[in-house]
Amino acid sequence: MNSRLAADRTSHTVRLEVTFCCQCRHSGHRGQKTNHEAGLGQLIEAGELQLSELLVWGRPRKKEIHRARIHCARGITPEGTDLCLSLSVAAHFYAKGSYNGWEAWRRARDGVRLDELRARLEVHLPCASRRAHDH
Repeated sequence: MNSRLAADRTSHTVRLEVTFCCQCRHSGHRGQKTNHEAGLGQLIEAGELQLSELLVWGRPRKKEIHRARIHCARGITPEGTDLCLSLSVAAHFYAKGSYNGWEAWRRARDGVRLDELRARLEVHLPCASRRAHDH
């Protein structure tokens, strides 16, 4: 579900527009993962990633290569720190800008971007709401 909040300052009216992400009409928020989107935890469970696995983010124009390790199902640890950050926040940690961490970070062993791994896995993820409706 994508939600947009519009407020009219003079009348203090609030309108919420809602669209659903699939036919079974379970909700999700724009920019947040829905039941159809795999996260680090699902990629670890599927064997696509491993705890402590090295991730890299190459920035050839800046002549930089950043490294981080998968810390847990929810975050990564930039090399040389003890921080546990989301993919996007870890990219910001190095580059001080707004970056899609799924597109920035790659598996070091083969260079595959994490968004590609997630897309492969999403094809196989069932819709949790659809399973609930089937019972």
